[in-house]
Amino acid sequence: MAKEIQLTPVGYFTEDDLPLNCSQSGIYIVYAGTPGQPGYCNLRKILYIGQSYNVADRVCSEHENYNSWKRQLYIGEKLYFAYCTVSSIDRDRAEAALIYKIQPCCNTMCKDSFSYEATTIIVNGDKDAFIPNSFTVYK
Repeated sequence: MAKEIQLTPVGYFTEDDLPLNCSQSGIYIVYAGTPGQPGYCNLRKILYIGQSYNVADRVCSEHENYNSWKRQLYIGEKLYFAYCTVSSIDRDRAEAALIYKIQPCCNTMCKDSFSYEATTIIVNGDKDAFIPNSFTVYK
C-alpha cells in the first residue's frame, strides 16, 4: 500500500554535540563538512543514512561504518549529523526510501532496489541541498 512519510530534519551536530541532542527513534544522516560561522557548517555531501530506536546511541557507540565515514573526509572536514524523528513503524521504510533516492557513498544496502510499495517522503522545516523537498520511490 502506498504511504506518505513526513520528515523534519534537526541538525547539524558534530560527534560531540549529538548525544546531547538526540536520544529518540528516527533516521540519522551523516555528512562531510567544514565549520562555518558560529552555529553554522558548510556541508559537502551525505555519507550515510541509517536508523535506530535511539539515534545518539547508535551513532556514538562506535558504529561499524564510522571508519568508512572518516575516510571520506577531506583535510579540515568533520562529520556532521542530522536526524528526523520517525515512528518505529516507518523507520525501515523511510530509511530505505532515502537511501534509494540519495545513494550515499557509505551505504551498501537499499541502493539498487526498493522493496516497499510506493512511498512519498515529504521534508519539512530546515532543508539542505542534498535532500529533495519531496519525492516518491517505487518498488
